[in-house]
Amino acid sequence: MDLQDLTGEIKKLAESFLKDESHFVVDVIVSLRNNPKKLIVILDGDKGINIDDCAELSRELSAALDTSNLVEGAFVLEVSTPGLDQPLKIRRQYVKNVGRNVKVKLKDKTVEGKLSAIRENRIEFRWKKLTKRLCWYHLNNNCNGH
Repeated sequence: MDLQDLTGEIKKLAESFLKDESHFVVDVIVSLRNNPKKLIVILDGDKGINIDDCAELSRELSAALDTSNLVEGAFVLEVSTPGLDQPLKIRRQYVKNVGRNVKVKLKDKTVEGKLSAIRENRIEFRWKKLTKRLCWYHLNNNCNGH
C-alpha cells in the first residue's frame, strides 16, 4: 500500500470512530521515515473540539490500528486540533470561520481580512473596505484563520 492509500485508509478509520456529527477529520499526516512511525490526525468540529474528544479518538483509533495491521511495526499516534497558525484546508473549516479574521496568501502578497461568506465555488472576505472573491482552487493551503 502506498503512502497516499495508507493515509486515506487511516482517515476513513478515524472518521468511523467520530461520535458527534459536528466533528470531522481535517488531515492525516503519515511519516514512515522514523522508527517508530508517526501518524498525526488533525481533528476539528463545527462547534470546536476539546481534549477529551482527541483522547477518545486516539484510544479507539490506536486500538483499531493495532489490530488492523494497516501500519506495520511500532508507531506513535497523535490526535490534535489544528493550531491557529495552520492553514484552513477543507471547506467545512471555512464555513466554521465565517466572521473571523483570516490571512490569505495571494500570488504576490499576504492580506488580512474578515471571512464574510462561503459560496459554492469561492470565498468572500473583506479587505481594506473591499470585498475580495477567491475561487477555491486559489486557496489550497493559503488561508490561515485566527
